[in-house]
Amino acid sequence: MPAAFPGYPSQAITWLRQIATHNDRAWFQDHRDVFEEHVKAPTEALVAALNGRLARFAPDYVTDPKRALTRIHRDLRFRKDKTPYNTYLAARFGYRELPRDACAAFWVQVSARGLELWGGLRGASTEVIDRVRVRLVEEHEAFEKLCARKALRDAMGELQGERLQRVPRGFNPLHPAADLLRQRAWYFHARLPVKLARSPAVVTEVARRFRLMTPFMTFINEAIDGRM
Repeated sequence: MPAAFPGYPSQAITWLRQIATHNDRAWFQDHRDVFEEHVKAPTEALVAALNGRLARFAPDYVTDPKRALTRIHRDLRFRKDKTPYNTYLAARFGYRELPRDACAAFWVQVSARGLELWGGLRGASTEVIDRVRVRLVEEHEAFEKLCARKALRDAMGELQGERLQRVPRGFNPLHPAADLLRQRAWYFHARLPVKLARSPAVVTEVARRFRLMTPFMTFINEAIDGRM
């Protein structure tokens, strides 16, 4: 079993605050050892601790820490902002039965402001999005009930997702779930304060929110995987 996660050290929050001001390669190289020891290593430990919880209620989302972590280096292609580093470090827990870019996933991100959590489908191809829409046509009431659960809304807020101006071609614009069909993403998002990020209780709080989102995630991934 992985060791209990003690929370992020103060050095992690300080480093993440500083990278926003000193976002250049020279500063990063001079402070890489702090990043590796106090930001990256604790995030891998958090992933390992969360994997232990996911194994109990959502084992298909357990992800190797090395694979879960995103890069601190920004992808500068097609970006006007050429600052080289992100001011956060994130980890993604994808659904093992589907490709990485074609599934609903859990996401946790640490920055100087604390932790941000997501759960759902974002940035997928039109083909993948349309598979979810097809299921929503038939089962929108069940989906709406999943998203309206009080415990979920108290923990994660309202369902979010970018919307098209019109219902896409091939779907009925007068369908009762027209607003859901206009969405190009379906996800929940919440923020946790720095004080909690630095506490061992953060594992329980993140895992609790992941558990609450799991039925919603299952609905989406079953739609994408064709298991309706």
